[in-house]
Amino acid sequence: MPSLRKTLLATAALVLSIDAYGVCYDSFNAVGNVDRHFAFLKAKFTAVRTYQTSVGGALNLIDAAAKAGLQIAAGVWLRGDDAMFAADVAAVVAGTRRHPTAVTAIFVGNEDIFNGVNASTVIAKIAAVRGAFAAAGVAPPPIGSVETDGHFLANPALAAACDIIGVNIYPFFSPFVTTTTNRIADLDKRYAAVVQAYGAARIRITETGWPSEGSAYMNHFSNLASARDYYHEFDTWVAPRGDGHYYFQFHDVPYKGNYEAHFGLSTDGASWKFDVLPTPAPTPAPTTTTPAPTTTTATPTTTLTTVAPTTTNSPAGAPPPATTTGHKDDSPHADEATASGGTTAAGTKAMATDTTSTSTATGVSLGLVGVFAASITGFVVYRRRLARHSRNMVTDPSGCQLMTYRNAPDATAIL
Repeated sequence: MPSLRKTLLATAALVLSIDAYGVCYDSFNAVGNVDRHFAFLKAKFTAVRTYQTSVGGALNLIDAAAKAGLQIAAGVWLRGDDAMFAADVAAVVAGTRRHPTAVTAIFVGNEDIFNGVNASTVIAKIAAVRGAFAAAGVAPPPIGSVETDGHFLANPALAAACDIIGVNIYPFFSPFVTTTTNRIADLDKRYAAVVQAYGAARIRITETGWPSEGSAYMNHFSNLASARDYYHEFDTWVAPRGDGHYYFQFHDVPYKGNYEAHFGLSTDGASWKFDVLPTPAPTPAPTTTTPAPTTTTATPTTTLTTVAPTTTNSPAGAPPPATTTGHKDDSPHADEATASGGTTAAGTKAMATDTTSTSTATGVSLGLVGVFAASITGFVVYRRRLARHSRNMVTDPSGCQLMTYRNAPDATAIL
């Protein structure tokens, strides 16, 4: 019995040493590395969020997550071509059929309204994914989409179409937040605004983070100390809010440049930049009895480099590279808040409340006109980060098609 008690305590300590929330995983270099990446991050996280599921027909990220013992919020990418969308849909259906307990959500798209896609198009794609599950006779997990907090507030029709609502909120890009006093207050207020609009049960943070290197963004400094502190603050903030939230992101994306390249918790996918919480559990005291030998040996995951491709998620032939053209800058056009499924009142409310700043006291002191001007300015400046969110397609020399960020070098350089 003493040995059993020690075993139970050690197991409980291990569980407590892993975060209940997950981390975003960019698949630009998943081929050949995903098993190693997932095995490493599993020591700290229980789940991953991906932006696509079928990576060039070479692997299914649901299979990879299940193999590593991770849960996954699987992505379906919308700004590629029809073949890529079809491959992702087939992959999420097939992956869910094989690993129903591993898939916690399907997110159809990521900040597509921000990138010029109409809300009605996103709604139609969500319906198409639901239809694919129904046609296959597979019970779906919650299906939704991901936008900035402001775009969801301005588009209630899209929110109504979602079983789960993913919001991306970055205090780093908010012009009225200092890095030392109230960045979590900014996250909290804007999250609360979405919860007030749509209810807490469906809302998940799908991206938030802070860069460890690069130039300052207004009064926000990109350095290791700030990145560490914001992560620790988020870790505390998210604890009472349940699971299903995701931090951005697992590892750096070096070719993006400046602070955009350094949002990763890891530089190389094999070591952490700082003390990613929670710290590992202490090693339990050795027992005086030798446990009975097991009859099976676990297969090490770190020696496997790829997940075998499935026959259900690969389009016939590699589709031509698709390009994604975003706005010339990150400022939303005047009609963007209303033309994509929202109303003028909703769009105005979104811009005037929690899509910009938490500096309410300052706004009051400036007067009503000052509040409005500051809010619009903050809304504009907050969106000046298109480089991180606009991804393109690249094709490597073998014909494998990958989704990556816009302005990326050729595929040979990143694989």
